[in-house]
Amino acid sequence: MFNLNQWMDYSPEEVCAMLTIKACPKHLIPRLEFDDTFRTDVTNRLREVGYEFVDDPISQHFDARLSQDIRHLEPFTEGPFPPNEGQSVVGKALLVILWCNLILPKYDHSLKKQMDEDPHVTEEQLFENFKSQLGSMQNLRKNLTVLKQQGFILGVRGTTSMIAGPRLSTAVDNSKLYEQVRKHVIDLLINETDALKEETSLAFTEITKEGGDTYEENYG
Repeated sequence: MFNLNQWMDYSPEEVCAMLTIKACPKHLIPRLEFDDTFRTDVTNRLREVGYEFVDDPISQHFDARLSQDIRHLEPFTEGPFPPNEGQSVVGKALLVILWCNLILPKYDHSLKKQMDEDPHVTEEQLFENFKSQLGSMQNLRKNLTVLKQQGFILGVRGTTSMIAGPRLSTAVDNSKLYEQVRKHVIDLLINETDALKEETSLAFTEITKEGGDTYEENYG
């Protein structure tokens, strides 16, 4: 590693190590954006140890997550690393709900046109709309704390509001989860009224397990 024009030029080994630990903002490793040879080297090194390189335009972060092939191997299905040892059932449900509130408006073109500010949600809104899925407020806050520590959400200082953290879009296969959500609730979210809230909540219940398992496959 050496300093080059005010940013650190990391070696491919260093970049791979960084990405397997946490999502990294793109400005931290700009060489991945303009040096195709370097990017290919990093991608291949990650692939050799079971990871896929993630270049996420929503969070503007780079990351690494388990590759499709690795996720279906015995250690991650029936062996010592079963997917259900990751997030709890409530945690996975919360991830899907947070993704729909904080990432979906940036991902879906119809919803993106209606955005006038960065999507955010409060603890109170989550509890009021999804308490049947999430349980008590204490349980909700416990799970939110874990997700903050893991980089899925970021708190807004002085409030109970939260915005998306980088891993809410890098640790999840956005295209796969989007298709699952679209089948159930996308039209409701675009045209949501008070009369549709109950139906929306029921739809979230249907996709919670399936969507949570999508996260678990990618990041479990």
